[in-house]
Amino acid sequence: MGKTSRIVLFLSFMFMVSGCTGAEELNIQAIVTAIGFDKGEDGNIDTHFQIVYPGGSAQRLGGAPQGGQGNAVYTYTISAKTMMETVDKARNLVPRKLFFPHIEVIIFGEEFARDVGFSYLIDYMERDNEVRDEIMVFTAKDDTAKNLLSVYTSLTANPSEGIIARVNNTFSPMGLRDGIYLEDVIRWTYGHKRDTVTMGIVRSNPEAPADTKEAMENIHANQNAYDLTGIPLYKKDKLVDWLTLKESKGWALIDDKAKETIFISTDCPSGSGTFGFLLKDVKTKKKATVNGTDITITVSLSGRGILREFRCDGSVKDPAYLDKLKQSINKQMELYMDATVEKAKENEVDPFGFGNYLYRNQPKEWKNIKDNWMDVFINNTKVEAEADIEITGVGTRRKSVHEQPKQEQ
Repeated sequence: MGKTSRIVLFLSFMFMVSGCTGAEELNIQAIVTAIGFDKGEDGNIDTHFQIVYPGGSAQRLGGAPQGGQGNAVYTYTISAKTMMETVDKARNLVPRKLFFPHIEVIIFGEEFARDVGFSYLIDYMERDNEVRDEIMVFTAKDDTAKNLLSVYTSLTANPSEGIIARVNNTFSPMGLRDGIYLEDVIRWTYGHKRDTVTMGIVRSNPEAPADTKEAMENIHANQNAYDLTGIPLYKKDKLVDWLTLKESKGWALIDDKAKETIFISTDCPSGSGTFGFLLKDVKTKKKATVNGTDITITVSLSGRGILREFRCDGSVKDPAYLDKLKQSINKQMELYMDATVEKAKENEVDPFGFGNYLYRNQPKEWKNIKDNWMDVFINNTKVEAEADIEITGVGTRRKSVHEQPKQEQ
């Protein structure tokens, strides 16, 4: 064997035995899966780190904590004035080094969101090389982040895991194709002429204790649950208002975020009864016309609807009646979008990115209005919502049970 071959063999052996010398073993780190932020006392911010306990998670298998075996997760709360101070204090409180790459959820308590704002954490999160941008961001409605992170749901061992599963399973009540992530919040807030939103979350029963073994063993699971609620509106980095669920659907439609299914219920054409349908394959297109400071933005919505529930007097076998149902659907979609735009103007925010759309598509006109865009949006911008939803299916039956003749007595 030549000298060169012996050197190569020796170096290869050294690489194999040395391993990842710069790495740290996971069993000496505290894996953080969620972070919550609440307004504290004396100008401090309470930061909650939810840390996985693998042994507890394996023993629970999605059920309640077992006595003496530990929970699936533990939450540490640290009060400080800056994120750097918070992490520094954590070294004295948490027995392991905080490990951030597995963070799935960030939750802002409502008081923190209104009075402090999320700019408190953005700079640190952006600079830390362990923090990923693909973290879902929520705001706790009328509640604290700590309370939300303390909810052990009946079917999941980890509260943050339960929140993520809720979004992925239902695509949220707004029909969002995905969640709203930290990278979205940063891009919208610090990008060009757009206000941000997050997802909203609320405990189903705020009065019920959901962080004890007794609560988990209760057969009534609703008290250990939370709902995805309307979208919160932010002005710069602070919460200003909440959209209702219907207004949130309008936001998703306008912003082309409703790629998946949306369940809609609306009144029958006659005004008596209701019908429900599934909205799919939704596409949104925008077009802007600028005349000085007078702007018209047309939002065109297309898609298809599938009938899921029918409690009307008409017959779905009648093409003329199906056309009336289509008109009712389109009117409902337009009302959702109109209501959302009105709420945004009331709060002097642009969560749709209309300003950004003008900046990208009509840069010359944008230069004349960019310095007072919000005034132009509120007073001189007309948003015309147009919906064209085609009914492509009526389910597995064409004749409603309500059309069946009554049996003779």
